[in-house]
Amino acid sequence: MKPFDVKATCEKCGHDTISSHYAPADHRWDNKTCRTIPHEHIRRTCQRCRFWWDEKPIDSPRGENWARLAKELAQMIDDAEHYSASDMQHLAKRILSLTKEPA
Repeated sequence: MKPFDVKATCEKCGHDTISSHYAPADHRWDNKTCRTIPHEHIRRTCQRCRFWWDEKPIDSPRGENWARLAKELAQMIDDAEHYSASDMQHLAKRILSLTKEPA
């Protein structure tokens, strides 16, 4: 996820009048997509074409919500005894992906 850019323009139509609305972690937007984002973000919406995207607040910590990450990793490690060798490789890749910056 890109950091908040006060000078952002719409990547669809190029317009520069963009609204910004803060949302805390796990906020649910009331629109057709209605997807939940597990970390705080700023919803940007083009006032011309209504295209929207999310940006990371400038004071947001790097990466995902660390409490959520720790809980998910603990669950994965607890379940590890049930995995085959190939599943363990998949688990290792998943753990690494969780520590990277959200896209």
